[in-house]
Amino acid sequence: MQIVAIVSQKGGVGRTTVAVNLAAMHSGRVLVIDLDPQRSAFDWGVERGEQTPDVMVGTAATLQTDIDEARADEYDLVFIDTPPLAEREAAKAAAVADLVILPIRPSKIDLLSLRVSVEMLRKLGKTGVGVVTQAPIARNSSVVKETMAEIVGMGLEVSSAIIRGRVAFQHSRIDGRVAAEYEPGGAAAGEVALLLNDIITRLRVISSPRTPVVKPTRKLVASKT
Repeated sequence: MQIVAIVSQKGGVGRTTVAVNLAAMHSGRVLVIDLDPQRSAFDWGVERGEQTPDVMVGTAATLQTDIDEARADEYDLVFIDTPPLAEREAAKAAAVADLVILPIRPSKIDLLSLRVSVEMLRKLGKTGVGVVTQAPIARNSSVVKETMAEIVGMGLEVSSAIIRGRVAFQHSRIDGRVAAEYEPGGAAAGEVALLLNDIITRLRVISSPRTPVVKPTRKLVASKT
């Protein structure tokens, strides 16, 4: 079992959107632990009913126990959705994670906020991967390139997968779906698939020479209809 923490001290960057879309597109046995008191991910999971992934409410105090139980239950992958402006929850999630994802909108204010998370990771001896979210639809946007360069300048790796501000992400969450279910084969689904494949690749490198998190007989991405 491997663990991905999605962390940002800035609100409105799309942590939960990233978490639930990635979790729903993964073909393995996946758990989302929602540390945010607003319980957006958990409420989304309730709307889904019996559909995967599993979603549970957690706290910083119970996180290690939740992780231990998830491992005993043989989950393949755990995503931890953290709240904004909550350094304790973010630090706890980052500490237990194999990979830390930092969503960031392409704006100066968000870049300034990102420095807080970067400093936290340095104290923990962890590295993170920046993911540009809510980016302009236009693919040649200079602000996206500038943001990615700034992220690298802070000492983080940056994913080549970009999550753009598409309505499919907003509309799908209303009734417990994700972009790939709301608009199968659409641009939003494609962006999530690219990000998921990037994450799986990074996890494989981290886990080597251990058994990879995704079994070779399974597809990396399974779009739902």
